[in-house]
Amino acid sequence: METDERIEHLLAGNRRYRESSDAALRERTAVHGQHPRTIVVACSDARVIPEENF
Repeated sequence: METDERIEHLLAGNRRYRESSDAALRERTAVHGQHPRTIVVACSDARVIPEENF
């Protein structure tokens, strides 16, 4: 997967998660964990918000 495709995939997944009200899906995620293709590591002091990376 190219970089642009990875970013679009990440954004689409976040969009789906935000728009979902599927309690069963959230429970399965909590019980069985997540298996992301990409992660974003951000600084906890919040001087640079993760969105600025994109």
